[in-house]
Amino acid sequence: MRTPLSGINILNLTPSLPATLATARLHQLGASVIKIESQAGDPLQSASNAWYKALTRGQRIITLDLKNADGQKELNSLLKKTNIMLAAMRPRAMTKLSLSWNSLHRKFPRLSLVRIVGYPAPFENLPGHDLTYQAMAGLVLPPRLPPTLLADFAGAEQAVSSTLLALLQRDRKGMCLSVALSEAASQFTLSKHYGLTTRGALLGGGSPRYNLYQTRDKKWIALAALEDRFWAELIRTLKPKTQTYKALKQIFLTRTAKAWEIWARKQDIPLTAMSF
Repeated sequence: MRTPLSGINILNLTPSLPATLATARLHQLGASVIKIESQAGDPLQSASNAWYKALTRGQRIITLDLKNADGQKELNSLLKKTNIMLAAMRPRAMTKLSLSWNSLHRKFPRLSLVRIVGYPAPFENLPGHDLTYQAMAGLVLPPRLPPTLLADFAGAEQAVSSTLLALLQRDRKGMCLSVALSEAASQFTLSKHYGLTTRGALLGGGSPRYNLYQTRDKKWIALAALEDRFWAELIRTLKPKTQTYKALKQIFLTRTAKAWEIWARKQDIPLTAMSF
């Protein structure tokens, strides 16, 4: 069966999680993916072999030493048939490997490069990881570490978008597009920046319609009855003394989280038990 990216060849140059997430998504859309690894392999395989296998399923994995002539020769052979190369590598390192954009474009004028860097120009050679990008964006609350790799996931999705944009131009000359993980992470702060999720705001605890409530079994539920029809149904059914957080808090303490979830489904109210 033909898929959206059938016939498109993608090369993932680096063992970076954002690039691997992006190429996994592109492979789901039908692209053929070749993943280049060094002799050291991909650190993700050591950290979580199950996730590594899931993300690279159906891809061709080739081990190359790009620091020697044979490795460079084989890479060049692969690039002749490649539409898009993803590289989560600092530009300085790419230049050392003779893989700067100018060098690539001269050899392969129809090849496009999607670069995943930590920070936007002129700071693209600074080192970083998901934790530092989230910390810079104000998304880390010490002493807890982030529960998910938000910058990596966001950057991967932007890399997919950039890849699709480059593919629209593939009948012309190739292009170089950059995705900065720090900027990808900062996008998740806009709701706070514009006052929507600041403390006490509509989505920041200021409304009983959109809030967290503890239940009888000491678990928590998340209520998101923002629309009037959901709120009206909740009030009609529960009949709180007042339409306040305090009144609802007392009511939600009377049942378990699971019981409230079952009730919400019957009433068609957006409420779910929390998983943590």
